Amino acid sequence: MAAERNDFNINLGDTIYSDSEIGGLPPALTVPAKWAKYRRNLAFGHLRNLRRSAGLYSHWDDHEFINDFSRVEHGPAIYAAGVAAFRDYAPVSYSTRDGLYRTARWGKHLELVFLDERSFRSAKASAGGLA
Repeated sequence: MAAERNDFNINLGDTIYSDSEIGGLPPALTVPAKWAKYRRNLAFGHLRNLRRSAGLYSHWDDHEFINDFSRVEHGPAIYAAGVAAFRDYAPVSYSTRDGLYRTARWGKHLELVFLDERSFRSAKASAGGLA
């Protein structure tokens, strides 16, 4: 992708797999453990080259926390650790009121809209929620 010479690239989440034991790193539920997973991923040459080649919009999904994450089911501690570690490695605007919802404009014909599907997600129906 770096060779494509894009104006920007978009990473739509699962930037780490907190809930998996990958490459000898155990599941990561704390900020320092998540940092270790980010450092490991950023050690990959192709990812470094991609990040160096153009602007990067980075967003989270479930694995920055744990698989199929919702605060209702998994609690505030896992959420707080996921938010802190993600923002340390992808400094983005975040507020407790708005979460990670954001937009970015490129010229007059493109607006990127990033939806936060983790901060406000309901519990799954199987867990007594409506999602």
